[in-house]
Amino acid sequence: MRLDQPKRRRPALSHARSLVLICGLMCVAPSALAQFGLSGASVAYDLSDTVLVDEADSTVRAALDRIKAYVNEQQWDEAVEGLRQCQSTHGAKLIKIDEQPWIPALKGRWITVADYCNLRIASLPPAGLELYRNRVDPAASKLYQRGIADRDPQPLRTIVAEMFASRFGDRALNALAEMSLERGDANAARGYWESISRDLKSNVGGPLWAASNLPSAAWLAYPDSGLNLDTIRARLVWVSILQGDIPRATAELASFKRQHPDAVGRLAGVEGNLADTLSALLAAAAKWPAAAPAKGWATFAGNDARNRSNDAKIEVGHAAWEKPIELRHTYQSSIINSGGGSRVAESVTRLMSYFPVATEKLLIFNDEQRVYAFDLATGLPAWPVKKATDLYRPGQIYKTTDATDAPIAVLNAYGVPRFAPTVSGQRLYARLGTPITSRTMESMALGKPGELVCLDLAQNGKLLWQRPESGNQLRQAKDAWFDQRWSFEGAPLADDRSVYVVMRYSDVRPQVHVAALDAATGEPRWRRRIAAAETPTRGVFEEVTSTMLSRDHDMLYLSTNLGAVAAITTSGQIKWVTHYARSSHDDDRIHFYRDLTPCVIGNGLIYVAPSDNRGIFALDALTGQIVWYSSYATDTVHLLGVAEGKLVATGNKVWIFDARNGKALFQFPDSPESEGWGRGLLAGGHVYWPTHTHIRRFDLKRMAADDLIDLEHRGYDSASGGNLLTAGGRLIVATPERIFSFSPQAGKSPGDTRELTRSNSALPPPLTAPR
Repeated sequence: MRLDQPKRRRPALSHARSLVLICGLMCVAPSALAQFGLSGASVAYDLSDTVLVDEADSTVRAALDRIKAYVNEQQWDEAVEGLRQCQSTHGAKLIKIDEQPWIPALKGRWITVADYCNLRIASLPPAGLELYRNRVDPAASKLYQRGIADRDPQPLRTIVAEMFASRFGDRALNALAEMSLERGDANAARGYWESISRDLKSNVGGPLWAASNLPSAAWLAYPDSGLNLDTIRARLVWVSILQGDIPRATAELASFKRQHPDAVGRLAGVEGNLADTLSALLAAAAKWPAAAPAKGWATFAGNDARNRSNDAKIEVGHAAWEKPIELRHTYQSSIINSGGGSRVAESVTRLMSYFPVATEKLLIFNDEQRVYAFDLATGLPAWPVKKATDLYRPGQIYKTTDATDAPIAVLNAYGVPRFAPTVSGQRLYARLGTPITSRTMESMALGKPGELVCLDLAQNGKLLWQRPESGNQLRQAKDAWFDQRWSFEGAPLADDRSVYVVMRYSDVRPQVHVAALDAATGEPRWRRRIAAAETPTRGVFEEVTSTMLSRDHDMLYLSTNLGAVAAITTSGQIKWVTHYARSSHDDDRIHFYRDLTPCVIGNGLIYVAPSDNRGIFALDALTGQIVWYSSYATDTVHLLGVAEGKLVATGNKVWIFDARNGKALFQFPDSPESEGWGRGLLAGGHVYWPTHTHIRRFDLKRMAADDLIDLEHRGYDSASGGNLLTAGGRLIVATPERIFSFSPQAGKSPGDTRELTRSNSALPPPLTAPR
């Protein structure tokens, strides 16, 4: 099924009949709900592996089959022209290429028809490749000369996208790699250099990382580069050093010394033996100071890569200030996937829904109706109120047009609400309104979509734009982009030019799209369909989802929780979609609580913990190829990030994996007595893991428990664990009812030497290997 042809709507029910249906569903017996996988925690969800994407139709596949016949018959003219025609006419469509049978979790990958045609052209025998190059080289030559002369990457990207196997393809890749490294995009540089030859793919991460183990169509590489591969291998080691991936750089350097001990060239401004130069650079890198963290906490998980880990070790200190969160919702009695009242790292009656952000001076959070801003240092409202009203709340800087004192009730909705704004420069972006993102066909006309707002922090939170616009404008043609079948999800990401956000289209199989809006005006730029698939509700109940994007420079990554992970450029082009197996009747249902696990980006890998698969896995950022898969840690509901070469996942336990090969190194605790309570963070080579009454701190280098930080004796009698963030030298804890601020400078007299952390002797036994 093509996603640009949505299923025909079923006839709308009358309002009265809809109410009868809703009331009836509220009274459905557990045995009936079990048919939909929606009763207690003992019911396993069994989801279809069918995932719908914007796939090439039978006409395109037939044309590609004819081209394959032309190649077999050595009809090079027909083969080359057929591939160029498919590339130009159907290049944006997707085609499924490979599976990895040794990893049952992987069902295959889609790449664009354009890239597929490049793969086929690059694999042509010499006679076919010669004919192709004779036809495209004149255009490629002009583009290459313009790109080099102007230091403009766009003409070079055109060569790579449309004339990859031309005689200028490898030179364009090399130039793009150099330009990417100059602007600090090491992952892109690695991807360009590795595409120059299949011999350049590193195998230091384990058996699945080795290029020799990947299927022949796994990734696109130039067929016969004449560039000096020794020099490029040296640059790939340099990339690993720049990324701070010392274990990888060490392994790559050892391999380089064995293969090219006498290679010479210029690297990092030094002329001479490349192995000696790299050895000196690696030794110096160990002494480099850590990169300075951002002064605020811009979005969920701290940064666009969802992988903030470079903060200094946190000194918790004492109570600085606290603020209540006024609950505006009544979901506690209506969450179908509550598992009988227990959830991972939260309770169904005390949802950890709030994920504040911070600038250098402000702490900001939102609920369904309002956005709040407080002074980070004092906890006072960020700006004075010019005119108090009955609906005003302390610290409020924005409210929706239909804000009310009455709690918002959502009945029979699958999922839980999450509130996570984003700051970019002086602009704040927040998703407000109803948390429902997928509606049933019967309830479509009864509700309205949520809204995305942009506020100007330089003007006391002034509203710059909202989408969709309020009132009757929603029904105007210009806002059809935001009609009732569309909704925004999760925290957006933003730069100076665009806001990137996930949007969901309500259907029997909900569709997930990625969209870009103009950052200054909110006007739509582009929207791209990613995938559609069955969800646990089977279209019977409304859903609340919070799918989020992750970003690395010009690439966006999305874990859809619909059987697919995708890479999209910031200009809206899909690069690949990886299809994984979905939950089966044998799975433990606990992984369905992963509604806040966006992709984590780290050193060329994408780490994924989807809600519809029990595992955690890593994908190659360039190709979408799976690198490793682990079935441990089904209780994971948060991927905290990568530090010290380790991936940290938390839920009821702390799980630590080797980030390169997925080996489960340690877990804590062995017993469920100290369950997690909220989302932790990484800082100073440590894991900060909140529980009900403490924050446990783990040293990632020593793989040992370090401190047990007591929260109840720091000036707050009611302090507990919660969602953590750090900004301005402060630790912020967001609980279901309050936000607490701790500071090393607060509440402590000069002579106060009270010890507020317990020594290791008072801690439980050290981390133990998984059983």
